[in-house]
This record gives sequence, C-alpha cells and structure tokens, in this order.
Amino acid sequence: MKRTSQILLLFLVFWTFGMTAQEEFKFEEKPLDKVISDAASAGKPAFIMLYASWCPHCHKMKKEVLTDTSVQQQLKSSYVISGFDAEKPDGKAIIKKYKLRSFPTFAFLSTTGELLYAFSGELTVDEFKKELTDAANPKKQLPGLKAAFMADTKNADVCLDYVATLRKAGQPTQEPASFYFLTVPDDKLVSNMNWKIFANGITHLNSREFQDVVKNQSAYAAVSSRKRVDRKLENIMMEALKPGSETGSADLYLPQRKLVSETNLPKGDSLLFVYDRQYFEIRKDWDGYKNATIDKTDKYGAKSTNVLKDVAGIYLQDVTDKAALEKAVTWAQKVEMLQPSKDAYLLTAKLQEKLKDYAAAEASAQKAVDLCNKLGFDSKEATEMLNRLKGNKG
Repeated sequence: MKRTSQILLLFLVFWTFGMTAQEEFKFEEKPLDKVISDAASAGKPAFIMLYASWCPHCHKMKKEVLTDTSVQQQLKSSYVISGFDAEKPDGKAIIKKYKLRSFPTFAFLSTTGELLYAFSGELTVDEFKKELTDAANPKKQLPGLKAAFMADTKNADVCLDYVATLRKAGQPTQEPASFYFLTVPDDKLVSNMNWKIFANGITHLNSREFQDVVKNQSAYAAVSSRKRVDRKLENIMMEALKPGSETGSADLYLPQRKLVSETNLPKGDSLLFVYDRQYFEIRKDWDGYKNATIDKTDKYGAKSTNVLKDVAGIYLQDVTDKAALEKAVTWAQKVEMLQPSKDAYLLTAKLQEKLKDYAAAEASAQKAVDLCNKLGFDSKEATEMLNRLKGNKG
C-alpha cells in the first residue's frame, strides 16, 4: 500500500510538472486605449504581443519564452504588458493602426501610443532578452533613430540603422532610404554600404535606386553577391504585384505590371506568368488569361503538373478558341507523361471532346478506364464518359 502511494505521488508530481510545462503565458487583454492610459499612469511604455490562434510560433513563444522567469522580470519591471489576438476586433485595430503584418509581433509603445520599437518571429530566450534591451534604449528606438537621421541625412551608417529598424518593425522604409539616396550622386551609388541600405529600404519599382540596380546588376553583385541581388529584385517585384493580383484591382496591378515588364528581367517575366494568372482568373477575364498563358505555359510551366493541370482546366471551362484548346490538349498530355493518372487522361478527353475530336477523346477515356482497372480504382466517371463518347461516333 505504501509503495502504491509512493508511485501515485510520483505520477502526480510528473503529471503536474508536465501540465505546467505546457501552460502558456496569459495576457490581460484590454483595449489599446486602456493599455496606453495604464502606461501613462505607470510612467512606463507598453509592451504588446500580437498573436494568432493558428500560429505555432506564437504558441511556442508564449510557452517557452514569455514564461521564462528572467524574461518576466525584465518585462514587468519596465513595461505595462498586454496581448492582442489578431482575429479579434482589438487585434485587427492594432494591425491597421501600426501596419503590423507578421505573427507573432512584439511592439513597444510610448505613453502616448507612438510606436517605439517592434520585432517579430520565433526567438530564443537570449535573443528575446537582447531585443528587450535594445527596445529600452532611446538611441535604438524609432523616434531617436529618425531624429538622428533627419539631423544628418548624408550619414549612411545612421540611415542604415534607421531603415533596418523600420524594416524589423514591419514599417515602410522607402521614404527614408530614398531621402538618403538623394544625397548620393549617380557615380557613387554602387558601394557595399549603399547596397545594404538598398536591400533594407528600397521597395518601389519606379525608384531611381531600383532602376540603377537593374541596370548595374553585375556591379552590385560585386559588392554583395549575385544571389542577394537576384533575391532582392525578385522580392521587390513580387511585393509590387501581389496586392493587385490578389484583389483583381486593375488600378493596383496594371501599373506595377508595366514596371515589371519594362525591367526585361527573365525573373520578372516568369513572375508575371504567376501573377497574371491569378489576376485574370479573379477578374474572370478569360481573354486576358488566355493571352497571358498561351505562350508562357510551355516556357515556365512545362515541368509542373499542377500548373499544367490548372491552366488546361481553365481552358476547358472558360476558353472557346480552337487553337488555344488544341494547345491545352498538349498540356494535358504532358501531364499524362509526367504523372499518369485517371484525372490526367480525363482532362485530355474532356478537352478533345470540347474540340469535337470524339475519336481521340474516346481513346483518352479508354486509357483512364484501363488505368483504373489496373490499379483497382473506381472507374465510374471514366466509364460513363467512355460510353457517352462511343455514342457520339460518326
């Protein structure tokens, strides 16, 4: 009996420890106005965490970092603490007000609600504590960095500190970076320091700095690397195209599309293939979709069964041009070669049927039936199509 009690006690100790280890840091959630007023009353800035219920990095930070004793001591001694769920009204208001886009984001606000510092992502305890220390330093806070930059806009080191901190906080960086580059003559643009400012601060396709990097890629690669230059140019173009392509807004998309096209960069052309498809599909502009894909699908999508199936599927549903449908048949047949499947054979058959090429469609449907029988799959759809096509003979 005594041994049983000892085992039970040991089990309860480990069970309790396990439960404690899984507990997350609990925030006192309250409206932003209340957080700011509490900060003003306490005479210290506010620390807020913006998180989402579906974000694994958010949960890990709340379980493993914010529960650390030394982190809690540093936070509680220096800040009024609160958290905001990004999916709730108060969280959405925070996102809109401070232009925050990542989860988790940790932001530091003055007693008047001004953004002092912010960072995001999953960090270790030591990394997080280093950020807390930097956030408490007025010289590393955004207002201090901005004042230092505005007092000496020619100073590259000061500019880099400012735009890098803005970027870490998820804030716009183009304006201060461009303001600095106004002080740099054309023949002095290429340097390692200027590349760092470009990489951290320039986001606009029509900026002088972007155009200069496009024209002088080899020179910039020499002070950084080819990979860094390519990645930065690609990221700028992607970020420019996304808003319009995701919403189908012509006002947002078409001007940026024109700028990407004018770069004459191969990567720009391949990005247009991706974002044009999304843009025209959202707008249900099937002529535009056809024009954007009729030539580029073979060039940029020939090795991707998903791309080939998606484009051929759109043609099946929404394109009537005979030459375009014949092209779509070749894409569906390429899918058959890359990844034979019932769906691939049926896609080919349906396109051929739409072209009224019933003999070819019947042969493709027969392949679908044969594959299903061979693998023991359900052949009902394929058999029904095959029988229908046989009825169209002649």
